[in-house]
Amino acid sequence: MPVDAPVPALLVSLFLISAFLAPIFCNRLKVPPVLWAIVPGFSFLGLLHGSPEVWGGSIPRQSLAWAPELGLSWDLWMSPASLLLALLVSGMGTLVVIYAASYLQGSERLGRFLGILFLFSGSMLGIAVTENALVLFVFWELTSVASYLLIGHFHERSESRKSALDALLVTAGGGVALLAGFILLGEITGTYPFAST
Repeated sequence: MPVDAPVPALLVSLFLISAFLAPIFCNRLKVPPVLWAIVPGFSFLGLLHGSPEVWGGSIPRQSLAWAPELGLSWDLWMSPASLLLALLVSGMGTLVVIYAASYLQGSERLGRFLGILFLFSGSMLGIAVTENALVLFVFWELTSVASYLLIGHFHERSESRKSALDALLVTAGGGVALLAGFILLGEITGTYPFAST
């Protein structure tokens, strides 16, 4: 892997760790919420820094052991399409964090909102950079849960709860179909990494 190429697992991990830390730092330690824009902003700049290698045809790959006894691993790559989606997620994420910090200023739920937003963004990045069908399904389900929680943020409103439930039913139904397709594909080809199919 080229030295300057973006490291996919590091980017996903940064967002998922921030999902746990944001509520603590915003609510208990009173860290200004707008500072959390550093996380997606740093990711966006890191992706831009490594993008010439990817656009030039080098596709960085990683493989991390997930469940070795079952022969499962987290296979990652950074293809041009993955890079483009990752740039969108991190770039738009930066703007959303800045806007949310202003729009929800003073709200006791701002830390919770940012945590769920980072969970959603990290899951989207996971979908973008994962080349293993089963791990991609895990990230898909995480986006379903995160979108349900984001849409239902104002849970005291009945329309918010209804919209969140509708979104969850649609994404969960799509997830079942996706899992069935991945299992069928894996049984036919005998492998789950896309590069091998």
